Amino acid sequence: MKKLLVALGALALLASMASGSKGPHDQYVGGGTLVVKGEGQSPVVDQGNVVCNKSSPTPSVGGGCVAFGPWNSVLVTDGSSGTRVAFQVCIDNNGDSLCGGGQDGTFDPCADQIFFSHDDHGTFYNPLGPLPTSFKAGCPGGPWAGYVVFLCAGVHNAGTAHQHAVTAGTITGVMGGSGFGDFCSPPDAAPPKQYTLQ
Repeated sequence: MKKLLVALGALALLASMASGSKGPHDQYVGGGTLVVKGEGQSPVVDQGNVVCNKSSPTPSVGGGCVAFGPWNSVLVTDGSSGTRVAFQVCIDNNGDSLCGGGQDGTFDPCADQIFFSHDDHGTFYNPLGPLPTSFKAGCPGGPWAGYVVFLCAGVHNAGTAHQHAVTAGTITGVMGGSGFGDFCSPPDAAPPKQYTLQ
């Protein structure tokens, strides 16, 4: 069984490389999402976008994209903040190139799934996960078959008001996530954010 899993992982990595898309790694510059939020409250400001560059060496802007693979978590390592990074991961199940909106599967079985790396109490979940490893069954899926990562740059109150800053770094698909937070915004009301592929 272990040999089979290793072989499948290698095949997934080769397939992503052969298609010219980024597999388990993406480089990024800058934060693409601005958030202003009080502890336990909905954001006053929550907007942004990401431009994912599908092939190296050009970095993505404002976040990045990591293909589905044998990994089930996302690790972000920033040049200035290390792993103390606020970000959100989106799976674009409905295929509209937007990440957000209501996620109640009762009304929309193909709603996007959104996960957060930071919470209002100041904890970071980085690597973030474990995450789903594919689109929801029966859903069309977006133009990116994987995780869309939006880096959050903004201010919120976690005991004391503080700011999150990001500069440039690496997004990596890994195993062994450490859990989930609630910042950038409540997952049931996340404003839609656009991502584009270049």
